[in-house]
Amino acid sequence: MTVLEKPRTKASTAASRRVSRRWRQKLLKAPLRGLRLLLMVAYALFSVVPLIWMVISSFSTNSEIFGNAMPFSFKAFFPSHLTLAGYNALASVGFYRAVVNTLLVSFSVVLVGLVVNSLAGYAFAMFRFRGEAVLFGLVMLTMALPADVLAIPLYTVVYHLGWVGTLPALIAPALANGFAIFLCRQSVLGIPRSLIDAARVDGLGWGRIYTKIAMPLSKGALIGAGLILMIGIWQSFLWPLLVGDTHSTEMIQVALAYFQGQYSTNWDAIFAGSVIAVIVPTTMLAVMQRYFRPTLSISGGK
Repeated sequence: MTVLEKPRTKASTAASRRVSRRWRQKLLKAPLRGLRLLLMVAYALFSVVPLIWMVISSFSTNSEIFGNAMPFSFKAFFPSHLTLAGYNALASVGFYRAVVNTLLVSFSVVLVGLVVNSLAGYAFAMFRFRGEAVLFGLVMLTMALPADVLAIPLYTVVYHLGWVGTLPALIAPALANGFAIFLCRQSVLGIPRSLIDAARVDGLGWGRIYTKIAMPLSKGALIGAGLILMIGIWQSFLWPLLVGDTHSTEMIQVALAYFQGQYSTNWDAIFAGSVIAVIVPTTMLAVMQRYFRPTLSISGGK
């Protein structure tokens, strides 16, 4: 019996050592996990609290907002009087027309821009031609150029076309996007070449491969590119300010700026307008984020 019991004793000793080692590792990792959780909670509060203050302040009076902000007091989160004066002020100056204009321009840019950028990405992924690397490098270079650098040359082109003060001046320059082209190219490169060759053997042309194979398999990249295009239009300020010189073409960020004057600021209207400006992109990101996150990993793929 003693000869048979020795292996059991050694095995149980080794198992107890492994268990104790695991517990020691867990005890050592516990403070790190707690610190990580604390940092995540602090970051979440740092991100969410300003949004909560913005929403609450949109229903507060102008004097109460300024009184609780200079210096900042937690009374700003508990206003004594709720009012819709800020939202009424938006209606009185035609702010909601700017919201409609921004929606119209955004959806136009997304619909047409996805076709333009997906075709460009498809061409860079499928075809090899002289100067391809140089041309693709120039496309990538546009991602590094600030929009301010291109504003004056673009305005000159738009002016000679007679588009100043029209919606095409807001739509056309935003159609091509270097990052959207890059996403579409990377997604098409991820399609197995054998599938493309099999389609070619079956008699499919490059156009049908684009519509029947490449685009259906690049749905995530298209959604990510569409979000990039839409958010780019939604937050743009300088270009709409230059070419949208009439109320009929005013965009949401430009309309918001009119509430801040040299000697006075309508804080209630600014907060109310900011709430409206945040709703659309936040909703789109919340709904589409499950497609958008895989899209970011595509950019590091093949």
